[in-house]
Amino acid sequence: MGELRAAINPERAATLYFLTVGPYENEYKARSQAAAVAGSGGAGYILMEEKSTYYVVLATYFDKKSAQAVAKKNNGTIIIEKNCDIPDFSRLASAKQKTASDTYKHMVAAIQTLYGYTEELDKGEKQNSEILASISDVRNELLNKKTAITDGNLPVQYKNYLASIIDPVFGGLDAIITMNYGTSLSAAIRYVIACGGSALVNVKIPID
Repeated sequence: MGELRAAINPERAATLYFLTVGPYENEYKARSQAAAVAGSGGAGYILMEEKSTYYVVLATYFDKKSAQAVAKKNNGTIIIEKNCDIPDFSRLASAKQKTASDTYKHMVAAIQTLYGYTEELDKGEKQNSEILASISDVRNELLNKKTAITDGNLPVQYKNYLASIIDPVFGGLDAIITMNYGTSLSAAIRYVIACGGSALVNVKIPID
């Protein structure tokens, strides 16, 4: 019954609103637009929907009103709404369920934190150096999560699933820390947010 309840009424960690342009009929056209978006401070992340249609993400929001407000100022943009529903971990023992669920929630919180950093940068409230120090802290927290998952006794498919939602954000933050993004730091963070958000809503646990 626990598995059935989880499938019918999943716990929602967040709802994401991807502000996009598109659709594009092929990846080549999407990549060209993504480069232009990133160059103007947007995420530039390519989001693929059903039937091989591609959208380019400008930014990712956690509330609809904010996404709509920006969309009104940018003609031709489309808001794609995606729910971050915590996967069904009911096959696991209670302690392992908590570990897996907490990891998913931590990833949602991590990209929310990163979103806050883009707001602070855009408003001039913090300098790049301050944001980079904060990003390093988030990256180190994710490293601890990765280590705990790797060293833990979760079944391999759950380890792989959790790694697949951590790695896009961890790898992106690692790249930001090691490279000098200068004035494009906001765009780089927006890309990581979009990438991490896409993983949270699209990656599924393999069924054994």
